[in-house]
Amino acid sequence: MSDAKETQRTRQPIAVDPDYLIRDNQFWYCSQKHGDCDFADDICDQPTITIRIADLGTLTLTHSKVGRDGRATRSFTLPDEAGRWWQQNNGNRVRVELLAVGQEPKPAFVGKTETGKPITEPIDALPIDAIPRGYSETYRGHVPAWHCDGVEHFTIAYYFERLERATARFLSDHGIALSAAQPPRHRSFFVRYARELRVSSVFVMQTGIIEHNGARMHLGHRIVDAADGAVCTTIEHTLEGTALTGIADRSRIDWDGPARAERQVPGDDAAWVRTGTDIVMPGELDASGGLQLSGNIHRFSASGGHLMTQFGWNAAYEEEHRVGFSTFELQMEITDPPALGTAIDVEACVAKMGRSSVHIVHRLVDAASRQPLSTLHQLGVHLDKDARRPSAIPAFIKAAATGISTSAVCP
Repeated sequence: MSDAKETQRTRQPIAVDPDYLIRDNQFWYCSQKHGDCDFADDICDQPTITIRIADLGTLTLTHSKVGRDGRATRSFTLPDEAGRWWQQNNGNRVRVELLAVGQEPKPAFVGKTETGKPITEPIDALPIDAIPRGYSETYRGHVPAWHCDGVEHFTIAYYFERLERATARFLSDHGIALSAAQPPRHRSFFVRYARELRVSSVFVMQTGIIEHNGARMHLGHRIVDAADGAVCTTIEHTLEGTALTGIADRSRIDWDGPARAERQVPGDDAAWVRTGTDIVMPGELDASGGLQLSGNIHRFSASGGHLMTQFGWNAAYEEEHRVGFSTFELQMEITDPPALGTAIDVEACVAKMGRSSVHIVHRLVDAASRQPLSTLHQLGVHLDKDARRPSAIPAFIKAAATGISTSAVCP
């Protein structure tokens, strides 16, 4: 295998331009001296290059043809399916990583655009089997249409359903079966959604050990888009249980996920709103006999809808304006998973509202004792569903939310 191909498979960039200016549907270069691209001299007159651009993914570009006047063109052409992206980012600066140079593209059909035109990428640009040191593959699946939400992407509850599967597989591979007498329990999670998965997306989950101290284990999970190898979601996950003491640390990883901010749960004097009334049913228990992770998140998702309806952000508003609430971060703590038949209530409040973002805090409580069972910090944005970008929250919603927010609502 050539050095270029090996570099491409491991996704390590040959060169990087951290501040490339988007001008139009061409990837322009002249030379480093003229400032179009920091690695211009590496790609001059090459037939193809493979690059990776944040929010767009991995692309193999073909050099533009000679102009009508016979002069050489110093650019590579962006594919048609990137048309909306470059129009939205025209004049912006983005990070561009050079992955390979001079390889003839080897098409592999991987889908169609909305117009039905085939999308192709080089086979070497789909390294779904390249796993970083220490990780193991723990789940491989897809996003069915019925697991998508009103924002038209994979709903967060089903991320957690897949996470339960991936964790069970990881533990099974390390000698701990689901049928163990005392299976480990989930305690805390920090999830960062970097890129959405939409209907029919296929993805891989990779898991490793960040830290292990006896009966407590800190796992790291990566959700990787199988179409281009991009990491879409990172998850930090803490488990507790005596069964964990026997696990060997052969799966240690160098975790490079985002930093976790400390977020405080508002006190009982906050403006909590009743957002859920329910009971734990037989079909939603995990191996330990407590409520499944997805059972928590389904209820918190519904909680958000009830809370936002209080200040006018409801289904009718979202449908009329083609907007929705898109989560980009979750932090969940589980103190006491409710058992079968436990009557549960859900409460929520707005911790903070910014120009386009909202921080909501949810808590699941025992209906009888009023003791918190789990809490969730949910941070998301007011998403334009057509542009797939955050948009400003209207003033009337902010004004209405002021009365049920625990802190000032930003203008």
